[in-house]
Amino acid sequence: IILMAWGKNKSNAIKKAVEVRQNVKVPASLIQSHHNATIVLDTDSSSLLTQISHPWQVGEQTLDDEMTTTQKKIRDEIVAGPRGKLQGPLRVWLTSPNLADKAQRLGQFCRYETSLPTHLSELAILITGRFWGAEFEWYAHKKIGLEAGLDPDLVEAIRQRRVPSFNTESEKIIYEFATQLHRDHRVNDETYAAAVKEFGAVSYTHLRAHETKANL
Repeated sequence: IILMAWGKNKSNAIKKAVEVRQNVKVPASLIQSHHNATIVLDTDSSSLLTQISHPWQVGEQTLDDEMTTTQKKIRDEIVAGPRGKLQGPLRVWLTSPNLADKAQRLGQFCRYETSLPTHLSELAILITGRFWGAEFEWYAHKKIGLEAGLDPDLVEAIRQRRVPSFNTESEKIIYEFATQLHRDHRVNDETYAAAVKEFGAVSYTHLRAHETKANL
C-alpha cells in the first residue's frame, strides 16, 4: 500500500492516520498494521507529525545552550550509559533534574541490570507499551525485542492485541503476569506462584519493579 498526500489541508488527516490509535473512525489509521506500507508526504502535509512539529520528542537534539550545569551532567550520564542517547520521556524528565536523575537510574536498572534475560525484559516492555497504546515505547522496543530473539509472530500478535502462541513457558508467564497486572491491577495466585517458581523470588521482584516503573 502506498499512501500519498500533499498540501496543508491534509496535515490533520495524516497526523490521525499515522499517530492516533487505530480505529474505524479513522480508516486510514489501519495502514499502521499493514506489513508493507509506504507513506509519501510533502512538507505541508507532514507538518503536524510529531517528528516534524516537536522533533525533540523523537530524535536527537543539541540543547546545551538551554541546559543548566546540573541538566548537562545528568544528560551526559544518560548518554554515557547503556541507553547511549537522550530520547523519549528522558527529555521530559530532564526539565526537573532531580526527578530525571532518580528516574533514569531506576529505569536503567529495570531495563539493563535485572536478572531477567533481555528478550523477556523486552517482552514485558512491549506488552506494557501495547496495553497503554504507548506508540513511542512500542516503536523503540519492537526492534530491540526482535534483535534479542523474540519470535516475530509473537510480537505481531501482541501488536494486534491477540493472545500469542508461546515458544517457552517463561514467555507465557511474562505475558500472563504483565497482562493481569495492567488489566486487573493485581496478579492472581496461580500466576504469582508460576513466576516465582520459574524465575525465583529475586527475579520476580525485578519483574514487578520493571512493570511498576513501566506504568509510570
